[in-house]
Formats: sequence, C-alpha cells, structure tokens
Amino acid sequence: MYTALTVSGGTRLEGAVTPQAIIANSLLQLSSEDLEEAINKAVSENPALEMPAPAVCPYCHSTLTHGVCLNCSTTGRNASIRRDDEGWWNEDSRWPARGGSFDDDEEFDPMTILAAETTLSEYLRTQVSALVSGPEREVAEFIIDSLDEKGLLATPVSEIATACDCSESVVERVLRKVQSLDPPGVAARSVQECLLIQLGQMSGDTADLDLATRIVRDHWDALTKLSLDSIARQAHASEKDIRQAIGFIGRNLNPFPANADWRGPGQRGNPTLVQPDIIVRRKRPPETGYEIEIPESRKYRLRVNSLYQQLVHDVRSGDAVVSFREREHLREHLAQARLFINCVKQRWQTLERIALALVDVQEEFLEKGYRFLKPLTRSQLADIVGVHESTVGRAVANKSLMLPSGRILSLSDFFDGSLAIKCVIEEIILEETQPLSDQRIAEVLQARGCDIARRTVAKYRDAIGIPPARVRAVLKNRTWKPLWVPPEHAGSF
Repeated sequence: MYTALTVSGGTRLEGAVTPQAIIANSLLQLSSEDLEEAINKAVSENPALEMPAPAVCPYCHSTLTHGVCLNCSTTGRNASIRRDDEGWWNEDSRWPARGGSFDDDEEFDPMTILAAETTLSEYLRTQVSALVSGPEREVAEFIIDSLDEKGLLATPVSEIATACDCSESVVERVLRKVQSLDPPGVAARSVQECLLIQLGQMSGDTADLDLATRIVRDHWDALTKLSLDSIARQAHASEKDIRQAIGFIGRNLNPFPANADWRGPGQRGNPTLVQPDIIVRRKRPPETGYEIEIPESRKYRLRVNSLYQQLVHDVRSGDAVVSFREREHLREHLAQARLFINCVKQRWQTLERIALALVDVQEEFLEKGYRFLKPLTRSQLADIVGVHESTVGRAVANKSLMLPSGRILSLSDFFDGSLAIKCVIEEIILEETQPLSDQRIAEVLQARGCDIARRTVAKYRDAIGIPPARVRAVLKNRTWKPLWVPPEHAGSF
C-alpha cells in the first residue's frame, strides 16, 4: 500500500503507509465536533498527553476567551487577569469589558461574543421558572431539552412521562405551560399545532384571523398543498378570501419558533451559530490580500505532560531507576502523545495550505462575487497544493469556510460546478416583481448565455430551498436562506 504524504515545504512524497499517515488522514477528515471528541478521548486515554484547562473568570468561573469572560462582559463586569508565559490568563491585570480595546497582538474574535449569546433553551428556562415548581420543573426542563433545532417537541408525551416517572396528564399540563412561552408556538408537536398556538395567542376578532384558524385546524392537508379551490369548497368561502387568509398566515406566523426573532437587542438572527473551520480575512492596510485562520488551532493547546518528560530525562541520566515495564510505559505513552500532537498539527497545516490555494484561485470570486467563481476540481486543487487528491477529499469533507463578508460556505461548494448557476437563479428570483415559472427562469438564463432545461432549473431551485412560483405567489415573502446575496440586495437581508 502507498499513500501521498505531505512534508514541510510542500513536497509530495510517495511512500509506505506509516502510523502517522494513518492517524493524520483519519483526523483530517473529521468534522470539528468529531475532532473534539477524538482529542478528548486521546487525552483521557493517554496520561502523557494533556490539554491544559483554560483559566476561568474569578467572578462567575466561566471559561475565559482571549482573557475575556463572555458571561460577565455582557453585563459590563470587569476582572483583573493577565496572560502568563504560556498564553493562559491569571488574576493580575485589567481586561476590557465588551466594547473595550484589546492588545494589538491578541485580536478579539467577535464570533466568540456571538457564540456566548443566550440559547433558546436558556431563554425558555428563564421564563418557565416562574410558571412551574417542584416535580413539574423537572418535566418542563425535560421538554425543553427535547426540542429540536426548529423549536418543536421531538419526543412523544408518553416517553417524557416514562422518563420523568409521572403520568401523561402531568406532562400535558406542563407542556401547555411551556407552549405559552415566547417565542410563540415553541414546544408544539407539529407545525400545525405550532401555527394554531400562534393563532390562539393573537388578539382581535378579525375575519382573517378566524378564517386562518379554520384553515389551519380543519383543512391542513389542503393547505400544505396550497390547493386554494379545495380549501374554498371545504370552508364554504370564496377563493379570494382564502387567498387573503393564507397571506395572513404567511405574514404573521412562523412554522419554526427557533428561527423567530426571539432574542433581545444585539442578539438577533439565527440562534444556532455555525463555527467555521477556516476563516478568510482581508489583511490590514497597508497590506493587501487575504490571510487564513484555523480557529481550532487556538482552541486545542495539546502538549506532552511535563512530569513524563522529566521522568524520561531522569531515567536517561541515571537519576531515576525504573522497572522494564515502567520504562516501556513511559516510552510508549510519550511516543503516542507526540505522534498525536504532530497529527493534529498536520491537520491544521493541511487545512491552511488548501485554504490558501483556494483563496489564490478564487480571489476574483472573493472580490466580485459568485459570477467570478472559477470551475475547480479536487484533483486540480491537489496538484496546486502538492498533495494527493484523496487528501483534498478528506480535508474538505464536513468543513466550512467563512468569507471576508461573513458568509459561511461549505468547502465542498467550491467544487460544485452548479453553484454559480444556482446563484444566478436566486438572483433572478430576488429581482422578480411577479413570481416567475421555472420555464420563464430557463428562458432568462438562455438569454444570458446559459442554456439549461426547465427541469434543471427546478432541480437547482429545490436544491437551494426556494419554493415554486405558485407558493411564492401566495406567501409573498422570502422563506429560504440565501445561497449568496448579491451586493445590490445585501441591505434587504
């Protein structure tokens, strides 16, 4: 067996598979979450490998990030801490509260503030504490922990009752209390129930509200198919009234409570923050170009246990006498620790080199937008970087990159030949005054020199989550996450 190994200087060597190559390749293809699990497992299994615990805030004991307590900084609190020789922080010198200045050599990453914002679970727990107590509190917290990423309840009531050792009637009672919290519709067991909860919390006795409630409650199947004539017949109402009521639903209701604007000032947006594996930034003037950062390289500070190193030194110098088994233990665990550290570092180096090559190839894309995205294959990038194609495949798997604009793209998007076409389709739809059919979009693309069929337009439109024209005509609002927002539309999102 042979594999391509990358060595310093970018040389590509072909040689026999080594333990370092095997471990490095396995670590390279892991996602950030899986890497964290692998590192924690390695540290727990090897006493010669350690990852020093970061310093904590002297006030709330939360982990410090760049010397800043993200918990206390949001309340304007301050603390006295400084970095030691290894980059960790001790209680000694002042650090700036949120909005303050930072050392020039330690640029504060605003993403860490975003990551520390209140989660939906914390927000719900704050509210529910005033409504429940005693045994009900345990049930309420179990319900909150069972919510999916959309804010809906993913666990059946019967399972919650079994887990909490209570009756289903108790769970139902507590569930109604949780469902009364903000954001409206949270903890609903289905989208239909979510919308009914929101409608029930609305005040006023308008015709639209009454008809909208009837449509959601009694004609859900027809509503999901947007079959207006069927709803009109069943509800004994005119198609005009039905269209108006559905428009009311689209304007005022949110089928996914977790995506609602439920947080306070400075915390708007999607509660789930995607942490990119690679960050691309513009260099500070007067320098030009871009620089690459691998956030996880700051997060994991792996090192060999100093006690083990001292023991080996003492054994070699004759200052310590150990048995053969103890000597083998020291040798084996130290070798494994150093090997693992080198493999993790190799992951970061490989990601950085691939990112630098991508930036070099796609610089025009970064400057001018998706129209200038150059076609690129993994094989071509491998030749540029000087590694095997399989190395590039492992490196881009389950990885994301943050552009200088703040947009996060999957690394695999850079090898998607259809990405530019998808972005053009989205731009056409963003600019439409009346919903365009897939056939009409295909004709517009043909006029721009891109000859693709209507079925291909429909396929790409579905792939980026844009509903068909008849749905866009009824809802009259954008319900998909933009794939790429052109500069002229940037202020609209």
